[in-house]
Amino acid sequence: MVIQPRRIVFPIFVANRRNSLELVRFTGTAFLVAPRLFVTCWHCVSEPLPEEHGYLGLLQGQADKGQPDYVEWLEDISQDKNGSDLATGTVRAEAATQFQMASYDAAQGADVTSFGYPLSGLKDHAGERMASVESRLFKGHIMRTFNFSNSSAPRCVDL
Repeated sequence: MVIQPRRIVFPIFVANRRNSLELVRFTGTAFLVAPRLFVTCWHCVSEPLPEEHGYLGLLQGQADKGQPDYVEWLEDISQDKNGSDLATGTVRAEAATQFQMASYDAAQGADVTSFGYPLSGLKDHAGERMASVESRLFKGHIMRTFNFSNSSAPRCVDL
């Protein structure tokens, strides 16, 4: 089986609901874990937004089926009921393969692979500042545990 991460992992932006192509800022990455269901970090989607803004996913279409890349509004976003830095929501998207959440805690020293779309920088293009969002794949080992604190969360970058 070949896993195509770009069809499973997608960047999240805050965008203007009146014009979904008007991106306001990058906020993080989401993962499709089932048809129409995504998971992300709560700190990426927890900000109360003005009515004219919403969270928007930039998804890759299936070129082999003639589907172009597209954007979709993220809906029904909610934090994990235990209060962890985990959120789920719905999006009109289906991936050929979905990532699955682990059913056990990862042990220190365990092999891990991380994939996402971090904000790679801002670039000038035809007189406009544009976000550069490039995929990254990292392999490594769990070296320590991490406790997320909302007060120390990195702030999002305005585009």
